[in-house]
Amino acid sequence: MNTPSGSWGEWAVDDYKTALSGKLLVPEPGAFGPDFVIEKIGTGLFDIPKGNHKGQVVKALNPLSSAAKAGLKEGDVFT
Repeated sequence: MNTPSGSWGEWAVDDYKTALSGKLLVPEPGAFGPDFVIEKIGTGLFDIPKGNHKGQVVKALNPLSSAAKAGLKEGDVFT
């Protein structure tokens, strides 16, 4: 593996290694100015909890959700 060197700070080398490992790089608070705010968001994909849902019926499906857009319908049964 080629690790950058030279006039970069040690933090840059650490960030480089972190990126190569596939981990998420989270900027320090204020790194992009006072108006940049880090907020945790969800993917909003299907919001179906893990586990066995066989036989459960879809209820209260949001028609604008990704699940509805993917074809899931109110009353569908998990098989």
